Amino acid sequence: MADVPLILPNGVILVYGWGTKRDGSEGLITPTSQEFVFGFVYKIWDGGAVFVYSGDEVMWKEGDEQVQLAYDGNPYTQIECRLVTKQIIPV
Repeated sequence: MADVPLILPNGVILVYGWGTKRDGSEGLITPTSQEFVFGFVYKIWDGGAVFVYSGDEVMWKEGDEQVQLAYDGNPYTQIECRLVTKQIIPV
């Protein structure tokens, strides 16, 4: 996988993939009534302290994405860091 040649703006992360309804580490599936998806952080912005790091699994509300793109045949989602969480939301 080639490195995505993208400079991320302040407070933005790049997640690998479009987001899935199933969490990769624990196999948690979000209820269909809730529109949360999971993905792994591919790249973070270079501007200061963040609470997520490359490789972390995060969750966000579907539709909060800024951009979804494909590069070198691989899908990525760009989203504001403040809109993701590493915590599982109770249902």
